[in-house]
Amino acid sequence: MQEGVINIVILISFLIEVVLLLRLEKVLWDTYYTPLNFLMIPYTGIVLLNILLPVNLDFYPFYFPSILIWSIGLIIFFIPSLLLGLIYNKHKPEEKKEFPDPATFKSLYIIGSVLLVFTLFYIYRKTLTLEEIIGSDEFASETLARGVWAHIREVLLAVMILSIYFVNKNRAWLFILIFGVLIVSITYQVKGWVIIPVLAGIIMRLIAKKTILKLKYVLYTVIGGFAIFFLSYYLLYVFTVEDGELDSNLIAFIYNHSIFYLTSGTAGLGMDLKAGILEQAHPEYIFAPFHNLLSLIDGRSIVVPINSLYIDIGWAGSNVRTFFGTLYINLGFWWTICYILIFSAVIYGLVFRMKHKPSLWTLSIISFVNGLLVMGWFDFYFATLSVIEIPLTLLFFSGLISLKSVSFKNKDNIIHPLTSKKKMLKV
Repeated sequence: MQEGVINIVILISFLIEVVLLLRLEKVLWDTYYTPLNFLMIPYTGIVLLNILLPVNLDFYPFYFPSILIWSIGLIIFFIPSLLLGLIYNKHKPEEKKEFPDPATFKSLYIIGSVLLVFTLFYIYRKTLTLEEIIGSDEFASETLARGVWAHIREVLLAVMILSIYFVNKNRAWLFILIFGVLIVSITYQVKGWVIIPVLAGIIMRLIAKKTILKLKYVLYTVIGGFAIFFLSYYLLYVFTVEDGELDSNLIAFIYNHSIFYLTSGTAGLGMDLKAGILEQAHPEYIFAPFHNLLSLIDGRSIVVPINSLYIDIGWAGSNVRTFFGTLYINLGFWWTICYILIFSAVIYGLVFRMKHKPSLWTLSIISFVNGLLVMGWFDFYFATLSVIEIPLTLLFFSGLISLKSVSFKNKDNIIHPLTSKKKMLKV
């Protein structure tokens, strides 16, 4: 009885905290589309789902004290937002700044199309020579997970992010790039990296007000997420299993596995904390991208930031611990606070910059980071080289598009997308 009361107090206090922080973010930044909200709201929804899971799904009961890790983490994350938000409100621009809309997308389309064609052809050739079957983790490991093709895949993810942002009825040809890269991503078999670039492109549109958030778009996103799961496991179990066929057992498996995926981070963290944290701390996991870059210089061993400890959460084993959970387990309490403060200060510094001087690059970087934060309910996604490689690729394309966007009407009238509000010719 006492434990139940404590659990209710933890949950209600957390929900009150979420509502207060949500409102404060809107007051500080004139928008709900902030890094803290993108991190906080999805986690809240997943926690409520985890708590309300039916008993017949065989998942263990949710461990409520794990919410405290997030309660503290969100408050620490909010501190830089509060300080920079107060400065922003004192020096708020008199006019709302508009994001540039380039006059041409040729560089994006040409480079993206060439790389996509080569990648799809490479995948096709590998299906003819490898014993592993397309759709399996082994096939992905042998094709797109290493070497030059892994880097090309990262470039294509950046192409998809920008294509989602720029696509409209007059640029329908960008759908070719979007769906083509989705095929490559699904072949790679890492669902997070299918979802994150799509989220980043959508977030770009939301921040720039190209798209107004509506309930139907949320439903489309949810349906799309389940479609990714379905396609992934359909490939794996129907096309790769002898005499495999789509039946009620497979549908039930995909449903259960989808619920497992959604709750594996929150439930994994809970079971780990309840057991007293079973894995050893690995600080190098958190800084793996920078560590691995240095390995190119001094030959140090590569760090693979994957938790090898699977904890039974009822239906299967989970090795993910959410955004704050992974930080806390690997860095400890005080170093986690330091990391969150610095991380949040950098991200909100970019938000501050974007509010004063909007640019395609700051918009795309912030949206990519927000996409990673949306997945914070699952795990800490900032431990991969993608957090360096994709932003650099976005910078590259943003630079090309900006250069190509300079239009000379005459020698006394120069139009540039960063300063002009005039309508420019779109190719």
